[in-house]
Amino acid sequence: MTNGDGGCVRQMTWSANADERSDGNGAPAACTCALGDRVAMYESLALLLAGPSAEAGFAVERIERAKIPCIERHHVTARLTAEAFDAARAALRTTKGVEDFRAERARVLGEERFDPFENLISPYETTYLAVRPADVLESVRSVYRIAGFTPRQPVRGTEAACHIGVELDFMAHCLDQVAWGDDRFLTLVGSFFEDHVRQWALLFAVALSGVAVDPALRFTACALDAFISCEARTFRCSAPRFCSQCALLA
Repeated sequence: MTNGDGGCVRQMTWSANADERSDGNGAPAACTCALGDRVAMYESLALLLAGPSAEAGFAVERIERAKIPCIERHHVTARLTAEAFDAARAALRTTKGVEDFRAERARVLGEERFDPFENLISPYETTYLAVRPADVLESVRSVYRIAGFTPRQPVRGTEAACHIGVELDFMAHCLDQVAWGDDRFLTLVGSFFEDHVRQWALLFAVALSGVAVDPALRFTACALDAFISCEARTFRCSAPRFCSQCALLA
């Protein structure tokens, strides 16, 4: 099976605990997540946060095509995300809209590096969590080496490995390997999400949504917030008897 972008899709079904399964009306709500859609989400969010601005329109459209059931079940989240998507898509269809997105992202996050005196939100994990930033940076780099991962996003600087766009791209890389049958990445992707992405990505998304003015950047913050929340449920609640990816529970 392939997704809309031609990538391999393996279905992952999980059933959560009773307090996780309600559809809002007390009825059970099963969640079926396709790996191809999850890869598309991670790749697209990474591109929007760190990639070439000329590809932002493609990334927004790809996010809209990905079907993430946990997000779609929550009517408020779905409505807000849909409204943000419509505004972002309209803006990025124009040359001015793409340039406005590039300028806004540079103003908020910085381009080659984050300057706390000029930019608003740090895109680096080390800003949010690290008591000893050098240790966190080395931990992330070590995981990348183990996975044979070379960052694809054009992020520069000594802390580039901890940039939100690079970490999201690494998640896409690992899940893509799993989709193609390499189960060595199962434990790695789960532990990286728990040890790194989950620890700060939601805080970053909330902070970004509070300052973003450009419609595409606001959509990016909204989509990141909703998706990371969904991923936290997926990693936490995957049931071995339903899911070949039981190692994600480790």
